[in-house]
Amino acid sequence: MSVEYEQRDFFKNQLSHGEIKDITERCSVDEMFAWRSPSSKPYRSLRGEASDEELIDLMSKEPRLIRRPILLNIYQIVFGFKSGAYDGFA
Repeated sequence: MSVEYEQRDFFKNQLSHGEIKDITERCSVDEMFAWRSPSSKPYRSLRGEASDEELIDLMSKEPRLIRRPILLNIYQIVFGFKSGAYDGFA
């Protein structure tokens, strides 16, 4: 079975604030924020303190703060590489 997909380089074509907000309506902002990324080190003290809106603002300005890759369809979202998580993703 063939699955159509769109590949997007966040660094060349950043996600807008609105696109991030749309994604976070289907998951938590905390799940999307790349807390373990070296780029997030200056922001780790904000975990549990910053509002969702503040974190979305940060991600829209700095794409390295977004967990990648992101696979999404109308049923589910998968952040980061997870062995086996892509099996059956259609």
